[in-house]
Amino acid sequence: MKPIVDQPTDEASSGRIFQFNAERSDIVAEVIARELAAKSATEAILEYALNDAAFREIARLEQSRRESPELSHWRSLYGRVGTMSREAKQEALEGMLRRYARDIVGSFSPAVHKFVTNILPYGFSLLLKPQLEGSTDHSRLSDRMIVQGEVDHMRALSKLGTVILVPTHQSHLDSVLVGLALDRLGLPPFTYGAGKNLFTNPLWRFFLPNLGAYKVDRRLTHLIYKDVLKTYSTVLLERGYHSLFFPGGTRARSGEIEHKLKLGLLGTSVTAYTNNVLAGRPDKKIFIVPCTVSYNQVLEAETLVDDQLKQLGQSRYIIERDESSEWRRIFRFVRQTLSLDATVYVTFSKPLDPFGNSVDMTGQSYDRNGRAVDIERYLWEDGEPKSLPQRDAEYTKECGARIVEAYMRDNVLLSTHVLAYALFQSAKLAHPGLDLYQLIRRPDDVGTPIEEINDIVDKLRERLAAMAADGQVRLGTMVATAPASRIVTRSLDIFGLYHSPAVAERRGERIHRTDMRLLFYYQNRMADYGLERFMRELWTAST
Repeated sequence: MKPIVDQPTDEASSGRIFQFNAERSDIVAEVIARELAAKSATEAILEYALNDAAFREIARLEQSRRESPELSHWRSLYGRVGTMSREAKQEALEGMLRRYARDIVGSFSPAVHKFVTNILPYGFSLLLKPQLEGSTDHSRLSDRMIVQGEVDHMRALSKLGTVILVPTHQSHLDSVLVGLALDRLGLPPFTYGAGKNLFTNPLWRFFLPNLGAYKVDRRLTHLIYKDVLKTYSTVLLERGYHSLFFPGGTRARSGEIEHKLKLGLLGTSVTAYTNNVLAGRPDKKIFIVPCTVSYNQVLEAETLVDDQLKQLGQSRYIIERDESSEWRRIFRFVRQTLSLDATVYVTFSKPLDPFGNSVDMTGQSYDRNGRAVDIERYLWEDGEPKSLPQRDAEYTKECGARIVEAYMRDNVLLSTHVLAYALFQSAKLAHPGLDLYQLIRRPDDVGTPIEEINDIVDKLRERLAAMAADGQVRLGTMVATAPASRIVTRSLDIFGLYHSPAVAERRGERIHRTDMRLLFYYQNRMADYGLERFMRELWTAST
């Protein structure tokens, strides 16, 4: 492997997004015009859209059990829709479209981008200068972040069409990590959606609106808002703006690799490509690059796992404040990560087209049997290309399945994941009568002999090495090369540095599980690889 070095920045400083502010008003106008035409196609569609918006907003706002002008507005609209003239309905719709489009649209400041990527070398940039695994050139590059995978492939495709990057999502730091990695690789900034709640957070409020981020208000579930959001994404893709989506929708509360993706924004890839073909621009292709981000420790782990365990994923779907809202917590997290050389991995997977086919470096698509395919033919119906939403939704579903496969294949398992898995699963096997919540609440007063844990980790590492050789998963440097005792010692160091109390700790010759919640969270990164049976066999053989 050759080390990834910082690339020339000509492309990084001349990407499409540097033209965004000049096109911003035109983009908003185009989104409004498209949605106004679609929702006004018939009076029945128009009335349904208004009723749906009013009904869902009333239900949302009534949850607060407080009267407000906004709630009164929606109640009034809901009561009047049936008697309004078509012109009045269109006026109401246009007002909503204008409000939502203006709220969603992002911005971009080259000065802020330069500040973040070049003038903060002692902040995130110090942590995040990428180098390839195995490089020993510490004089020029930090070894705190490893960028690997289909980097050259992605670079080539970014010059041939529009790239959609679809990373896993564990932390609000993901977009910072990926953005700085793209910059160091010589790629231009990508537009991306960020939860609107982040824009009220002083920590993110300055940077996000100036770095191409657009607002996604997850509280709004009605069709008008969701379709404005999708159309905004579609217009950006048609115009050639590289984009980043988190298809998991929100941070993974459980710590697992995402398996159930939200396909709304991902579906705009098919829509945008179809529109390009219908407009006579079939050469304007769109490419999708899955990406995994892997941490030894996660900034917001405590808040996320608590949310998961309380089963409040619906009512607390949007976490307003967590560890990422506190500057001190972030700086402590970064400083302590630096002090222990706790490497972060960003892995770019093999690119796909919007239909889930693999793509070579020239942009040619290949099906799962390795046959070259003309993807324009996927759109043909009765001898010509057509937009068929139901058919296209199936294409997106297939693409989503390929993304999940890439996530599993390119997930990088780190030392903390392995130790957490050994500790949590051995406790689970030792107490088979306990459910998850009983197991988490059970104090570990006795602990487990460190040699026993070393033995489990050693056998797990051998199993994982075989899986990695078979292409089922990736391993971090320490898991791949270090002896079990070193993996255990380093993981305990990491677990005790940021989290308080420590996730697990050594007392004499025994390891004590001091926070089963977080052991559950970190071990979940190894879920769905069929290791439970392997652990049962190990446990049976040892007892």
